[in-house]
Amino acid sequence: MSRPKGFGLTRELENKKRSGYDEALAEKACNWFNAVCKQGDDSKFVVDFQGDYSWDSTHTKLKDGKLLIAVSNVVVPDKKKKIQTLNSPFKLMENIG
Repeated sequence: MSRPKGFGLTRELENKKRSGYDEALAEKACNWFNAVCKQGDDSKFVVDFQGDYSWDSTHTKLKDGKLLIAVSNVVVPDKKKKIQTLNSPFKLMENIG
């Protein structure tokens, strides 16, 4: 039986993780990711954050790893990686790995 999220040690660890989050820095990083993707041929993977760079919003949009691979394909073009577009957990882990 698992405990609901948000209690005890789980909650403390989540709060510690979020305490170091800087929304202004996240905005700069995400804008840089999008600018790099626009320079390459992977412009279809530009992510629209709609001005919301909160922890939850940013995590949701970046957790699949598609933007990360698109940026790496532009930065290191001789080692192109295929972007997995399926949303199964294994394919998402493959993108991030």
